[in-house]
Amino acid sequence: MALYTGTRAGAVCGATLGKVSGGTSWIDLEHGIFFRRGAGQRETKKRQPPAKLPVRLLAHLRRWHGLGSSHVVEWNVKPVGARIEKAFRRAAVSAGLHDVTPHTLRHNAATWLVFNRVPLEKAAEFLGMTVETLDRVYRHATPGFQKEAADAITRKPTDTRSGTRIARPVGR
Repeated sequence: MALYTGTRAGAVCGATLGKVSGGTSWIDLEHGIFFRRGAGQRETKKRQPPAKLPVRLLAHLRRWHGLGSSHVVEWNVKPVGARIEKAFRRAAVSAGLHDVTPHTLRHNAATWLVFNRVPLEKAAEFLGMTVETLDRVYRHATPGFQKEAADAITRKPTDTRSGTRIARPVGR
């Protein structure tokens, strides 16, 4: 969920499969929308707009719901809530990954969107971050990042009027 929606761990771990009372984040399984901020929860600077779920993820969520799950993240048929860090750290170490946290999944989601050339406005809206933040933090992930500048710096300058090469300055 966190990787495919770019959602913070707290909203993922508290999410229910269907709307329930209590103001928690929830999944609309019929329409495929993740309401990251439950009804009644106040808006914070950590924006949490609804997110359209990828079809493959939605299929898993519907299947889990059909098998009796009531929350996105459960352990022994009980919701995990926000207590995911210890289990996540253990799983990461078992997989040979270090310096990985649940928030790393949000970073990966943002990087994938930028790399796959999703327009910044659409990616920022999906992730619930500003276009400025997305551009500042993830621009380096775009294919061809600074390629034009890197290629140009090694070419000899040419006078566009005469077509002659301009000597490079020496020294300073």
